[in-house]
Amino acid sequence: MKKIIFIIFSFLFLSCTAKVNAPVPSFAFKEGVVEIDPNSAFSKRLEVIKTIASPANESTLRSVGQMIALANTPGDFSGLAVAWSELDAELTHSLHLNLADNSLSHVGMAIGVTNVPAEYFKQIKIGQKVEISRYGLKKSDIAGVVISVLAGQSEHDSSRVVFKLDHGQDWYPGTNCEVQFPLLKVNTVQVSTKSVLHEGFNEFIFKQVSENHYRAVPVIILNETPAEVQVVGLSENEKIISSGAILLKPLLRQFVNEQKGNTNGK
Repeated sequence: MKKIIFIIFSFLFLSCTAKVNAPVPSFAFKEGVVEIDPNSAFSKRLEVIKTIASPANESTLRSVGQMIALANTPGDFSGLAVAWSELDAELTHSLHLNLADNSLSHVGMAIGVTNVPAEYFKQIKIGQKVEISRYGLKKSDIAGVVISVLAGQSEHDSSRVVFKLDHGQDWYPGTNCEVQFPLLKVNTVQVSTKSVLHEGFNEFIFKQVSENHYRAVPVIILNETPAEVQVVGLSENEKIISSGAILLKPLLRQFVNEQKGNTNGK
């Protein structure tokens, strides 16, 4: 009996000790912002640098997008001009697209959407020509036209650009693409390649938003060397995580998955 009591007491003691000696988390992560304990060993492995402005010039801005709707032949006696295939009806609604307006559509029309940094919202106009290519296949260019530009909820949020392809029979909903906006006045900053994290079809950098707090910010790469890149989406003299940013990749993946979930839930 004494032996059993001793074993139980030992177990409870070890459990309490384990709780007391449990390591304090080096960081906390919520809604794309990571708070890093400045006294932790983890923080010592992260290098924080300031961005350097590149000369402003006119350049081609290329972003990643996705096709969301395709107009097909109805194939019945409904009297409709087209039958739309959609990636997500709620997404279509959030973009204020009225696919029921047959006067604006025809069989073979495809519609897609992409995001661009907020600072270029006023440079992109309805009716502007863009070049669309399949993701990773830049020789597959097809002409597209911007049909709407939707500003983000705040001045820092990216803007959504909706475009159409008049002859997009093979551009099925869900197809990933690259959208090229020619000759915009583009402001870029120069950062180390170690700062850039790739997740999904996009690039991100962790930018300091307050002391010891960093937000995952989507960026667009324009020019690249083995050591440095010029990116769109950041301003001069902003603090970002450079060397060691790769350690935050699991958090970035979690953030991107959360964003997808929020988008699908709207």
